[in-house]
Amino acid sequence: MRSVRKAPPRALDEEQLVRLVAKGDRTAFDELYRRTAPWMALRLRRRCADEQIVAEVMQETYLAVWRAAGAFVGSAAGGTAAGWLWTIAARRLVDAFRRRAHHAEPPAAAALPDAAPAAEDEALATTVGGDVGDALRHLAPCRWCCCSPRSCPYWASPHRGRGASTRRTS
Repeated sequence: MRSVRKAPPRALDEEQLVRLVAKGDRTAFDELYRRTAPWMALRLRRRCADEQIVAEVMQETYLAVWRAAGAFVGSAAGGTAAGWLWTIAARRLVDAFRRRAHHAEPPAAAALPDAAPAAEDEALATTVGGDVGDALRHLAPCRWCCCSPRSCPYWASPHRGRGASTRRTS
């Protein structure tokens, strides 16, 4: 029986290395990492200044490559191994940004300003003064309707009092 010699990983291109990784070849994975990690880290650092996130994305990317190398279609679909690796890394970077944004507290400058006074408060302050205005300002907002016969359910009721009904009974 003739022994089949495998080509050394350094002589293979990235697409061939990915295909070997799909078969569980650890040496091919190491070589793929050695070739692609420097440029991938550089590209990630251009998009993210946080070294911790870059390291996390690198780790997640190569873990995904190890697990999903069998799904790589390569040049059969017009793609390259480097493009496939970068697509995985870019998606992992977006995921990392989303996780960070989800757990981040909003900056103090983004806090909502103090609430503006209600329109009713402004109207009362400018139109009603003196003792009446002070008394109205001390009423709870739910009691303001009683100051207007049109909006008060009591004033609209036919049972509001004796002889004072404005409702027709004919």
